[in-house]
Amino acid sequence: MNTENVKAGHTLTLGYLCLADVGPLDIVLAAGRAGFQSVGVRLTARRPDESWSFESVNDRAARRVLARALADHGLSLSNVSSFHLYPEVTLEHLRPVIEASAELGASTLIACIYRDPDSALTDFLGEYAAEAEAAGLRIAIETVSYSACRTLSGARELLRQVGSPALGLMLDPLHLQRGGSSWTEVGELSSQEVCIAQLCDATRDPPVGIDPAAEARTMRRYPGDGDLPILGFLRALPTSAEIELEVPALQDRHLPPAERAALIRSRCVAYLQAHGISAG
Repeated sequence: MNTENVKAGHTLTLGYLCLADVGPLDIVLAAGRAGFQSVGVRLTARRPDESWSFESVNDRAARRVLARALADHGLSLSNVSSFHLYPEVTLEHLRPVIEASAELGASTLIACIYRDPDSALTDFLGEYAAEAEAAGLRIAIETVSYSACRTLSGARELLRQVGSPALGLMLDPLHLQRGGSSWTEVGELSSQEVCIAQLCDATRDPPVGIDPAAEARTMRRYPGDGDLPILGFLRALPTSAEIELEVPALQDRHLPPAERAALIRSRCVAYLQAHGISAG
């Protein structure tokens, strides 16, 4: 069981999904205005053949503007989301993402897996991790309840099979609950295994008649407004774990991005402080 003291303080990051209706530059600007020190962005569509209005991996001018905005606001780029790992995604697709992420100073690439967990996937992840590590990046595998990597135990098994120090985990409370993971397993994780832990809340049971992806992308709740055991989750984390706020609350989507970012930060910080958890 993890016995590290959570009060040592966690870095707080604004997750891109909080403002998924705007592009990377607007997310960075909103994070800076809301007082964050760290931010995550998406740089590509979820699949190579999908169009996305804010594609910026291959746009050097957009990347320069984004780098300047990060610097002007004193923000670190925590993580980059790009193509999910579908069967058609190759290293040729991912190399420009690695290059752009390293150029922007990111530390982590997020990997959501939508292909069979077989030896071919293990080999692919090993090659991907090696190229990311050479660029100074880690890869965080996220357990997504409607993906091919549904549970924390399954993600940990992938880490074991690949055996790369560049691979770690992104822990998402909503998906841990919906995918049927064991919450006690969080306390067994080492600081090396945990790249990022997200913070949100939700109902204990999935809403009736709602697509799981729609719930994950638009219907999360502020911490304390749902039924998930997030306090125990937070207290089980290693002290070094970064906490990414991921609260795309549908009822607040009418607000400008900076106001939404400020509201998310204030609500989450208030929850953490009320429970004696230090984060900034």
